[in-house]
Amino acid sequence: MTLDEINTTLRNIIRTELGLPEHYVMPANTNHPTGDQPFATVLVTSTDSVGWDDVNIKNAESLTVTETAQGLRILTVSVQFFRTGALTLAERLRGRLQLNSAYEKFAVNGLGLLNKSAVRVLSAVPNTFWEERAQIDLSISIVAKEVNMINTYGEFPISISTESSVTVTSVFEP
Repeated sequence: MTLDEINTTLRNIIRTELGLPEHYVMPANTNHPTGDQPFATVLVTSTDSVGWDDVNIKNAESLTVTETAQGLRILTVSVQFFRTGALTLAERLRGRLQLNSAYEKFAVNGLGLLNKSAVRVLSAVPNTFWEERAQIDLSISIVAKEVNMINTYGEFPISISTESSVTVTSVFEP
């Protein structure tokens, strides 16, 4: 799953848990029309590996092997709410993420919800107008998997016999 796919999945989970309209939750750091309505943004702010990835090599068909690296990743996700009711929505999301229905939505999508930060008030005065803002960070786990097909060489034994000698050799082909 790519970071864009994870972001889309998280936006859908947040939107459905809060019962918000379709385009209320959007990716952060993008130009979207917001109008005067409240809205939320989602941004994966960091990713980290946990330990070393497990690497396996298995024979595939023909003259290739499959190398697979698989390991746990921890993502920090910032969810920010803007405009009227921002603090209420952030607090409500924090509460809803404790419900089994939320954990199920994460699990169905191959994600794990590890932790939720405290809700932070980020209200500000942009362009001389007061704007209510709030933020909550989520720690999410996912298993990352990379697969690589590696060409190998096949060994073909060749034996040549004559009356006076026997020669055996091997030919390697990619």
